[in-house]
Amino acid sequence: MAKKNLMGWVSSQKQWQKRYKGKLYRVSPKQLECEPTKELSLDAANDWWEKKKKELDDDDAPPPPSLPIRRFLQIAEWIETNQDNPFVGNSNASLFRRFAADEETAKIEWEKMIEADKAIWIDRIKTSGIFAKTETVRATSKTNSLDKAINKFLGHKHAETVADQLSLGRWGLLQSYLDEWKDFVGTVPPAKLGAAHLMDYQSRLLELIGKKKIASSTANGKLSAVKQFYRWLYKTEILDKLPRIMDDMTITVKAKKVKTLPLEYIKKLLAICGDREKLYVLLMMNCGMTQVDVADLRQDEVDWTGGAITRKRSKEKDEDNVPTVRYKLWGETFSLLKKQRSKHNDWALTNTEGGKLRTEKIVNGKWHKTDNVGVSLYRLMRTYNEKQDKKKEGEKKEEKIERQPLKLIRKTSATLLQNSSDWSQFSMLFLGHSPRGIAEKHYFGSAGKSFDDAIAWLGTQYGF
Repeated sequence: MAKKNLMGWVSSQKQWQKRYKGKLYRVSPKQLECEPTKELSLDAANDWWEKKKKELDDDDAPPPPSLPIRRFLQIAEWIETNQDNPFVGNSNASLFRRFAADEETAKIEWEKMIEADKAIWIDRIKTSGIFAKTETVRATSKTNSLDKAINKFLGHKHAETVADQLSLGRWGLLQSYLDEWKDFVGTVPPAKLGAAHLMDYQSRLLELIGKKKIASSTANGKLSAVKQFYRWLYKTEILDKLPRIMDDMTITVKAKKVKTLPLEYIKKLLAICGDREKLYVLLMMNCGMTQVDVADLRQDEVDWTGGAITRKRSKEKDEDNVPTVRYKLWGETFSLLKKQRSKHNDWALTNTEGGKLRTEKIVNGKWHKTDNVGVSLYRLMRTYNEKQDKKKEGEKKEEKIERQPLKLIRKTSATLLQNSSDWSQFSMLFLGHSPRGIAEKHYFGSAGKSFDDAIAWLGTQYGF
C-alpha cells in the first residue's frame, strides 16, 4: 500500500511544502536530515508536518480560564468536598462559582479579596490535591505559543534554582507574575509582543495602585518580571527587537512608613496561643524571626544550656557582610523552646509529623510552599474570630484579631529598639541586616553584653 503524502513534493526545488490556513510551509530533506529524494524523505516529512500542524492548532486553541476564575472554581470544589471540615464555616461554594461565572466579576472579586485570605485558600486547595489536579489538567491541555515561551523561560530560570543562583520563592513569584500578565495580555504570539502591551500593563498596574489594590513595590515587581521575560525573548531570538520605551517603563516605589503592631495586639495574640504557637510568636519578638527563620532554626544554632540563639537570617545566610547575631533568649522563650525541641538531627523545631515547618518545591511545574508556622497562627485567629461571631445576643463578644502579616512582629520589636534612647544603635543588628556605616560596624563588632541588655529591655516592653 502506497504511503500517504501529508505534504506536497516540489521536484524543481527538492523540498516539501504544505499550505495551511492561508500560509505556505516548506521543509527540505536537508533540514529533515534525509537524502534529497522524495522517497527517502517522505516519512520524515510526514512526521514533521504532524508536529507542525499540532503546534499551529495549539496556537489557535481557546485560552485556558484566567487565574481568578481557576482559583474560585478550586475554592468551590474544596468547600464542596470538605463539608465536615470545621474551617468551612459559613463559606458558600455557590457564591464562589458565581464569582467564576464571568471574567469581569472574577477579576473584581479576586482583587477585593485580601492577601491573607488568598494565602489561606491557596494553602487549602494545594494541600487537598485540588490545585495539583486542576493545574495539571491545565498544563497538559492545549496551550498557545505564549504559554510555551513562558514555560521555556521558567525552565531556564528553574535551572538557576538548582545551582542556588535563584531562590525557589523568587522562581514562584516569577511564575505567578507571568501567569497573571498572560491572563491580562491574552493569546498574543510572543513574536508580536511590543511596546503597546507593556504600556497597557503598566497602566493597569498604576490603576491598581491608585485604587490601593496593590502596593507600588508589588506592582514594580510584576512589571520587572514581564520586562525580564521580554529580554529573554530577545536574547533567544523570538523577539526581533526590544521596545524602545522599555527602559523608561518603571513604577516608582514609594518609601513607606514602617508598619508595626500595637503591643496590645501582640499580647492578645499570645493569649490565645497554645505552647507551640506561642513559641513561634516569641521567637519573632525575641529574635526578629520570620516564619522562614523559625522553620530553618537548627539544633546547633541554639545554646541549649546558656539560652541563646546564634545565627544569620535565612534570607541572607550566604551574604558575607551580613552579621551572625547572638540573641539572648527571654526566660519563657527558652523554656518553650526546650519543651518543643524536636528529635530531628538538624531542625530544632518540626511539625507534628517530624517534618520541616516550611518547605518549597516545584510540583507539576508549579511552585508549592508549605508554611506550618503561618497556617497554624492564622488558623488560631480565624477560629477565635468565628467563635466571637457565633456568640448569641447578650453574650460578651471580644474584639476580633485582624489578620496581619507576621513579619510585622519582628518590625515592631526593631522599632521599639529604634525609638528607645539607650538601644537605638542595635535595631539593625536585631533585624540581622548588614551594617550601614562605620558606627554600626563598631556596634556590631562589639555588641556583646550591651546587645544582651538591649534584648532584655525589649522583653520588658512586652511584659516579660
